[in-house]
Amino acid sequence: MLKLGSNVSDIFKYQIYQTILNVDIDKIKKFCFSLKKKDKGRRLSNLTGWQSQDLNLSDLPVCIKKLKELIESRANEYGKDMHINKPLTLSNMWVNINEYKDSNAPHIHSHSVFSGSFYVDVTEDSGGLKFWNPAHELMEYAFNNNILKYEQRNCLTWTVIPMHSMLVLFPGYIKHSVEPNMNKKLKRLSISFNLIT
Repeated sequence: MLKLGSNVSDIFKYQIYQTILNVDIDKIKKFCFSLKKKDKGRRLSNLTGWQSQDLNLSDLPVCIKKLKELIESRANEYGKDMHINKPLTLSNMWVNINEYKDSNAPHIHSHSVFSGSFYVDVTEDSGGLKFWNPAHELMEYAFNNNILKYEQRNCLTWTVIPMHSMLVLFPGYIKHSVEPNMNKKLKRLSISFNLIT
Protein backbone atom coordinates (compact mmCIF):
# COMPACT_ATOMS: atom_id res chain seq x y z
CA MET A 1 0.00 0.00 0.00
CA LEU A 2 1.39 3.43 -0.96
CA LYS A 3 1.86 5.97 1.82
CA LEU A 4 -0.32 9.09 1.84
CA GLY A 5 1.23 11.75 -0.39
CA SER A 6 3.01 9.20 -2.61
CA ASN A 7 2.32 9.24 -6.33
CA VAL A 8 2.67 6.68 -9.12
CA SER A 9 2.56 7.77 -12.79
CA ASP A 10 1.96 5.63 -15.86
CA ILE A 11 4.71 6.82 -18.21
CA PHE A 12 4.35 4.37 -21.10
CA LYS A 13 1.06 2.75 -22.08
CA TYR A 14 0.26 0.18 -24.77
CA GLN A 15 -3.40 -0.10 -25.64
CA ILE A 16 -4.99 -3.01 -27.48
CA TYR A 17 -8.40 -2.39 -29.11
CA GLN A 18 -10.93 -5.25 -29.23
CA THR A 19 -14.46 -5.36 -30.60
CA ILE A 20 -16.91 -7.74 -32.30
CA LEU A 21 -17.87 -6.93 -35.92
CA ASN A 22 -21.21 -7.72 -37.53
CA VAL A 23 -20.24 -9.23 -40.90
CA ASP A 24 -21.21 -12.22 -43.05
CA ILE A 25 -18.87 -14.80 -41.52
CA ASP A 26 -20.03 -17.66 -43.78
CA LYS A 27 -19.19 -15.73 -46.96
CA ILE A 28 -15.84 -14.59 -45.54
CA LYS A 29 -14.98 -18.16 -44.55
CA LYS A 30 -15.91 -19.43 -48.01
CA PHE A 31 -13.71 -16.75 -49.63
CA CYS A 32 -10.73 -17.65 -47.40
CA PHE A 33 -10.86 -21.36 -48.19
CA SER A 34 -11.37 -20.70 -51.91
CA LEU A 35 -8.28 -18.46 -51.86
CA LYS A 36 -6.16 -21.30 -50.44
CA LYS A 37 -7.01 -23.43 -53.48
CA LYS A 38 -5.57 -20.77 -55.83
CA ASP A 39 -2.66 -19.41 -53.77
CA LYS A 40 0.23 -21.61 -52.62
CA GLY A 41 0.89 -19.10 -49.84
CA ARG A 42 4.04 -17.63 -48.31
CA ARG A 43 6.24 -18.00 -45.26
CA LEU A 44 6.85 -14.90 -43.12
CA SER A 45 6.28 -15.04 -39.35
CA ASN A 46 4.23 -18.23 -39.71
CA LEU A 47 6.36 -21.14 -38.47
CA THR A 48 3.82 -23.52 -39.97
CA GLY A 49 0.36 -23.02 -41.42
CA TRP A 50 -0.79 -21.23 -44.55
CA GLN A 51 -0.65 -17.49 -45.19
CA SER A 52 -1.93 -15.95 -48.41
CA GLN A 53 -0.20 -13.35 -50.51
CA ASP A 54 -1.51 -9.82 -49.91
CA LEU A 55 -5.06 -9.37 -51.16
CA ASN A 56 -5.71 -6.97 -54.03
CA LEU A 57 -7.44 -4.17 -52.10
CA SER A 58 -8.92 -2.65 -55.25
CA ASP A 59 -10.64 -5.91 -56.27
CA LEU A 60 -12.21 -7.46 -53.19
CA PRO A 61 -15.42 -9.50 -52.98
CA VAL A 62 -18.29 -7.64 -51.32
CA CYS A 63 -17.95 -9.48 -47.98
CA ILE A 64 -14.24 -8.58 -47.66
CA LYS A 65 -14.81 -5.03 -48.90
CA LYS A 66 -17.35 -4.51 -46.10
CA LEU A 67 -14.88 -5.99 -43.60
CA LYS A 68 -12.18 -3.60 -44.86
CA GLU A 69 -14.51 -0.61 -44.41
CA LEU A 70 -15.38 -1.68 -40.85
CA ILE A 71 -11.71 -2.21 -39.96
CA GLU A 72 -10.81 1.25 -41.23
CA SER A 73 -13.75 2.81 -39.37
CA ARG A 74 -12.78 1.15 -36.05
CA ALA A 75 -9.08 1.91 -36.62
CA ASN A 76 -9.89 5.59 -37.02
CA GLU A 77 -11.86 5.56 -33.75
CA TYR A 78 -8.86 3.93 -32.08
CA GLY A 79 -6.54 6.43 -33.79
CA LYS A 80 -8.52 9.42 -32.49
CA ASP A 81 -8.28 8.02 -28.97
CA MET A 82 -4.49 7.68 -29.46
CA HIS A 83 -4.34 11.25 -30.89
CA ILE A 84 -3.24 10.14 -34.37
CA ASN A 85 -3.55 13.28 -36.50
CA LYS A 86 -4.30 11.75 -39.93
CA PRO A 87 -6.88 9.28 -41.27
CA LEU A 88 -5.84 5.62 -41.32
CA THR A 89 -6.28 3.30 -44.31
CA LEU A 90 -5.44 -0.34 -44.89
CA SER A 91 -2.11 -0.79 -46.66
CA ASN A 92 -2.27 -4.58 -46.95
CA MET A 93 -4.36 -7.54 -45.86
CA TRP A 94 -3.90 -11.32 -45.94
CA VAL A 95 -5.55 -14.58 -44.85
CA ASN A 96 -4.16 -17.08 -42.29
CA ILE A 97 -5.27 -20.70 -42.01
CA ASN A 98 -3.68 -22.62 -39.14
CA GLU A 99 -4.22 -26.30 -38.50
CA TYR A 100 -3.27 -28.32 -35.40
CA LYS A 101 -0.10 -26.92 -33.73
CA ASP A 102 0.43 -24.22 -36.39
CA SER A 103 1.79 -20.99 -34.91
CA ASN A 104 3.57 -17.69 -35.61
CA ALA A 105 6.93 -16.56 -34.21
CA PRO A 106 7.31 -13.26 -32.32
CA HIS A 107 7.51 -10.34 -34.76
CA ILE A 108 6.54 -6.71 -35.34
CA HIS A 109 4.93 -5.00 -38.34
CA SER A 110 7.39 -2.28 -39.36
CA HIS A 111 6.20 0.88 -41.06
CA SER A 112 2.57 0.42 -39.96
CA VAL A 113 0.80 2.69 -37.48
CA PHE A 114 -1.60 -0.07 -36.44
CA SER A 115 -1.79 -3.76 -37.24
CA GLY A 116 -4.46 -6.27 -36.40
CA SER A 117 -6.41 -9.44 -36.98
CA PHE A 118 -10.02 -10.31 -37.57
CA TYR A 119 -10.99 -13.78 -36.32
CA VAL A 120 -13.24 -15.67 -38.71
CA ASP A 121 -13.23 -19.12 -37.10
CA VAL A 122 -11.70 -19.88 -33.68
CA THR A 123 -12.32 -21.75 -30.43
CA GLU A 124 -10.83 -21.20 -26.96
CA ASP A 125 -8.04 -23.70 -27.71
CA SER A 126 -7.20 -22.28 -31.17
CA GLY A 127 -4.25 -20.34 -29.71
CA GLY A 128 -4.08 -16.83 -28.32
CA LEU A 129 -2.57 -13.66 -29.72
CA LYS A 130 0.39 -13.06 -27.39
CA PHE A 131 1.88 -9.59 -26.91
CA TRP A 132 5.45 -9.22 -25.64
CA ASN A 133 6.49 -6.50 -23.23
CA PRO A 134 9.14 -4.37 -25.02
CA ALA A 135 11.39 -4.87 -21.97
CA HIS A 136 10.68 -8.60 -21.63
CA GLU A 137 14.32 -9.70 -22.01
CA LEU A 138 15.51 -7.45 -19.16
CA MET A 139 12.46 -8.29 -17.05
CA GLU A 140 13.01 -12.01 -17.56
CA TYR A 141 16.54 -11.65 -16.24
CA ALA A 142 15.94 -9.48 -13.16
CA PHE A 143 12.21 -9.02 -12.52
CA ASN A 144 10.36 -12.21 -13.36
CA ASN A 145 11.04 -14.29 -10.22
CA ASN A 146 10.18 -11.46 -7.84
CA ILE A 147 6.50 -10.93 -8.72
CA LEU A 148 3.75 -11.96 -6.30
CA LYS A 149 0.84 -11.21 -8.64
CA TYR A 150 1.11 -10.88 -12.41
CA GLU A 151 -0.87 -8.09 -14.04
CA GLN A 152 -0.56 -5.73 -17.01
CA ARG A 153 1.98 -3.48 -15.23
CA ASN A 154 4.55 -6.18 -14.52
CA CYS A 155 4.03 -9.09 -16.93
CA LEU A 156 6.43 -10.23 -19.66
CA THR A 157 3.59 -11.20 -22.01
CA TRP A 158 -0.15 -10.55 -22.29
CA THR A 159 -2.42 -12.91 -24.24
CA VAL A 160 -5.72 -12.07 -25.93
CA ILE A 161 -7.97 -15.10 -26.45
CA PRO A 162 -9.73 -14.60 -29.82
CA MET A 163 -13.45 -15.10 -30.32
CA HIS A 164 -15.61 -15.43 -33.45
CA SER A 165 -15.91 -12.13 -35.32
CA MET A 166 -13.45 -10.39 -33.00
CA LEU A 167 -11.35 -7.53 -34.34
CA VAL A 168 -8.07 -6.80 -32.52
CA LEU A 169 -6.05 -3.65 -33.29
CA PHE A 170 -2.66 -2.73 -31.84
CA PRO A 171 0.34 -0.50 -32.60
CA GLY A 172 2.47 -2.22 -35.24
CA TYR A 173 5.65 -1.80 -33.18
CA ILE A 174 4.45 -4.10 -30.39
CA LYS A 175 6.04 -7.52 -30.70
CA HIS A 176 3.45 -10.28 -30.89
CA SER A 177 3.16 -13.97 -31.70
CA VAL A 178 0.42 -16.54 -32.21
CA GLU A 179 0.23 -19.56 -29.93
CA PRO A 180 -0.17 -23.04 -31.46
CA ASN A 181 -3.66 -24.11 -32.48
CA MET A 182 -4.34 -26.99 -30.09
CA ASN A 183 -7.68 -27.91 -31.68
CA LYS A 184 -7.20 -31.06 -33.78
CA LYS A 185 -10.40 -30.55 -35.78
CA LEU A 186 -10.96 -26.82 -36.31
CA LYS A 187 -8.66 -24.74 -38.50
CA ARG A 188 -7.98 -21.32 -36.96
CA LEU A 189 -9.02 -18.82 -39.61
CA SER A 190 -8.08 -15.14 -39.45
CA ILE A 191 -7.48 -12.14 -41.66
CA SER A 192 -4.55 -9.89 -40.70
CA PHE A 193 -3.67 -6.42 -41.95
CA ASN A 194 -1.66 -3.22 -41.52
CA LEU A 195 -2.87 0.39 -41.45
CA ILE A 196 -0.97 3.53 -42.37
CA THR A 197 -1.72 7.28 -42.45
